[in-house]
Amino acid sequence: MGFKSRRERARKEHEFTSKSERDSMNESIQNERERREKKEKAKAVLETQMSYKIVKLFSRLMDDWCLDPIIGLLLPEAGDTITAVMSIPYLYVSAFKIKSYALTVVILKNILLDYLIGLIPIAGDILDFFIRSYNANYKLIVGYVEDDKETIRKVKKSALLSTLAVVFLFAAAFLTLYAWYRLLAWIFG
Repeated sequence: MGFKSRRERARKEHEFTSKSERDSMNESIQNERERREKKEKAKAVLETQMSYKIVKLFSRLMDDWCLDPIIGLLLPEAGDTITAVMSIPYLYVSAFKIKSYALTVVILKNILLDYLIGLIPIAGDILDFFIRSYNANYKLIVGYVEDDKETIRKVKKSALLSTLAVVFLFAAAFLTLYAWYRLLAWIFG
């Protein structure tokens, strides 16, 4: 017993490791290098693709240059639908390029929430100046592409709740559009 503990203490103090421990450590280091190289290659390919460039451009146009709220103000109700449709590239990149269900459902939740908030007359358009869903979705995509552990952890943690929110938000969007349809049908009759 004393011999074993002295050996372990000497290993720790002098950082001695057995051949199997060194081999295991070297294998882990090599595996991590290969994983990072594979991730870097995938990132380089993704960044050259048109869909990724569109996502980056829409993030700048819609949120940085405030086109999302401006379109909503100029074209009430229809403008919010147009800007929601312009979010499709985000879904495409997350679902088909990055291939992450968790990321896709969180992005879809953000899109639907932005859409429903934009449908609120006047207040929704004002809120669109402050709620930057295009930038948020772009940052999520970049976090996944750059293998940001914190972004990935947050997305995976909120995936189940986002799935439930998407179901609720789809129902709310449908009911809102149906109510507008019924109101217009009643008015114009």
